[in-house]
Amino acid sequence: MLREENESIFDKLRLEEERCKEAEARVRELEKQ
Repeated sequence: MLREENESIFDKLRLEEERCKEAEARVRELEKQ
């Protein structure tokens, strides 16, 4: 049971990280303009 919860949390963290990277990429694109 605990492992399933950990995997769920890990997936959420990975999604957050992807969102952060996408946001940073967008900011860089805006700064270039």
